[in-house]
Amino acid sequence: MSKKVVKKKSKGKVGPPTKKTEERVRQLKYAFGIGCNVRESCLYAGISKTTYYEWTAADKQLSDEIAALREEPVLEARKTVMESLKDDPKTAMWFLERKRKDEFSLRTENINASVTVDDIIKAFDDPDEVITETEDTN
Repeated sequence: MSKKVVKKKSKGKVGPPTKKTEERVRQLKYAFGIGCNVRESCLYAGISKTTYYEWTAADKQLSDEIAALREEPVLEARKTVMESLKDDPKTAMWFLERKRKDEFSLRTENINASVTVDDIIKAFDDPDEVITETEDTN
């Protein structure tokens, strides 16, 4: 008498178990929350970037949570800068140099654009020879 093998129909996906565990998602969120980029966050969570992009494409809630987490370090840094403006003039100036560049940024001007590389080499070769620029005072 031969035995008949009956396969049960699968109720879910067929294949290896998913990498998406609560622990991996928690690690991913933690890494993004401390300012890591996608590569660093994936490395920390033990997943590939491809897996990360697949997860976020398939799970809008996860994608939205990660987007919010990625902004938290920037918001904290902004808050710290704003709080330190009152007590630290250097921070205040740094802030103004970046926010109001036209008014406060450090500028460099090329005041002797007519000097050539050859002139500079001559000056090093013969330090007594001074490079001067004459102005027409007519």
